[in-house]
Amino acid sequence: DPRIQNLIPSDVEFRRNHVAKPLKWKLGHPSYAGVRWSVKNLFELKNAQRVLIESNVFEYNWAESQNGFAILFTPRNQSGQSPWSVVQDVTFVNNALRHSGGGFNIAGPDNEAGVSQPSRRILIRNNLIEDIDGRSWGGDGKLFQIVSGAEYVTIDHNTGFATGSILATDSTQGLNVGLVFTNNIVAHNAYGVIGSDTGVGLSTLNRWWKSYVFKKNVIVGGQAS
Repeated sequence: DPRIQNLIPSDVEFRRNHVAKPLKWKLGHPSYAGVRWSVKNLFELKNAQRVLIESNVFEYNWAESQNGFAILFTPRNQSGQSPWSVVQDVTFVNNALRHSGGGFNIAGPDNEAGVSQPSRRILIRNNLIEDIDGRSWGGDGKLFQIVSGAEYVTIDHNTGFATGSILATDSTQGLNVGLVFTNNIVAHNAYGVIGSDTGVGLSTLNRWWKSYVFKKNVIVGGQAS
């Protein structure tokens, strides 16, 4: 935890990087080098604001020490001493994400170590997301997971293909608020938009989101209803 009261790392640019795990770390892969590593995600924010993540390539991520999501926007009050921790005003644009067990995991306030602020005002736009495959890379193959009271998440003009759900969502800490899901090209697969104890599609959005806009998308394999 930061020892400085109310410290939030701010005004960060992360641009034009190649972020990948070597396949020689992956147990069972033909190139596996025989050394067992603790493999986690590719990019994670736990306490940050005003962050630009632009024009990067993220690839080769699998479920091992975590559940396979590549990109995490999940506030963490790590040892219970920084309740101001937040992930807010994040722009994730013009990136390529591929070869992973899951895409994005976005969460509201910390539900593990202690109280925090939620993820809020997250923009994910103009990204190519492909080979999100639970069979090949472990995990559930979900494109997006948004849970536990996240606020004002915009997912716009992305092309994303996965083997699992487009969006898995629920909440144990109050409803999520302000989803905008527009102008995307995605594959529906078995469940499309799904939540805990709710059906496919609008019933999930109505149950787990206080407000949302979901329109002008191409959902390959989905039903109009």
